[in-house]
Amino acid sequence: MEQKRILPTSDLGFRKAFSTTGKEHILQGFLQDVSDADEMGMKITDVRVGNPYNIIDVNRLSDDERKSLLLHTQLDIHCTTDNNYEVAIEMQIQKDSYLEYRIFNNSALKFTGKYDSISYTDVDDEKSRKKSKYEGLSEVISLNILGHHHFEKSDRALHIFRMYDVDDQKYTLNPNRYIEIYFELVKLNDTKLSKNLQAWRYFMLTGIALEESPSYIKEAAEMLKVSNLTPEERQLHDIYEKNRLKLLHRELYVRDQGIEKGRKEERAKAEVEKLDIAKRFLAMGLSIEDVAKGADLDHSIVLKLA
Repeated sequence: MEQKRILPTSDLGFRKAFSTTGKEHILQGFLQDVSDADEMGMKITDVRVGNPYNIIDVNRLSDDERKSLLLHTQLDIHCTTDNNYEVAIEMQIQKDSYLEYRIFNNSALKFTGKYDSISYTDVDDEKSRKKSKYEGLSEVISLNILGHHHFEKSDRALHIFRMYDVDDQKYTLNPNRYIEIYFELVKLNDTKLSKNLQAWRYFMLTGIALEESPSYIKEAAEMLKVSNLTPEERQLHDIYEKNRLKLLHRELYVRDQGIEKGRKEERAKAEVEKLDIAKRFLAMGLSIEDVAKGADLDHSIVLKLA
């Protein structure tokens, strides 16, 4: 029997799989696979997570905090690599109108963040000093894992953006200077994904590693088995599942209410149409009995119209 697992799309699963101290090679493998790094001749090594996974002490949370725990959809991990990459990874399950604005803002802050802290006192020339400061700016990878359709008109699950001059057909910057990546998990028909990315997509949606998955995905899947969680993590998982089910029931209720409202509106529209038909029949001089049959109305209703 397949063991219960926590999903990587939950806060607990996402942070545990990708930011656990000592398991940085899992995140490194994911970054290498999703950033098209091999094709670009780029090697992502020695990944260091800026905000490592740390289990929340549930006992310190208020009742309101417990109720809302893990229902938010913006999950972030920040990390750096030994070749000066600043990496921001975000999981966004539901649509957000300001997603792209937030991504641009966060990327710009990462790109320029070290500018004021860089000091070259040994450089006498002001122009050379400024050039050195610019050259010291971080290279940025913005990786956004989406649980919804963001690029509605495209069937592709993976979108990678770099600064590119369309007319001259060349990169305006070093193509690895700024990379913006969108990985849409819900686009299941994209068969052009690499085998590793197909394995990552399956893992993200199910928490299960395919047989042909790389070892680092299998290791991540093993970590997310409920049987391998600590007591504190199981407590968090239980709260998440309760809140997830409440949210699901709420969404189903809203949907059912909408369906019922639609049915009522259709019934009301049908009744109005019947009354209009009855009025026309009466104007034609038909008997009350014939009008009631023809318009499918009760005899008493037709009498009121007569």
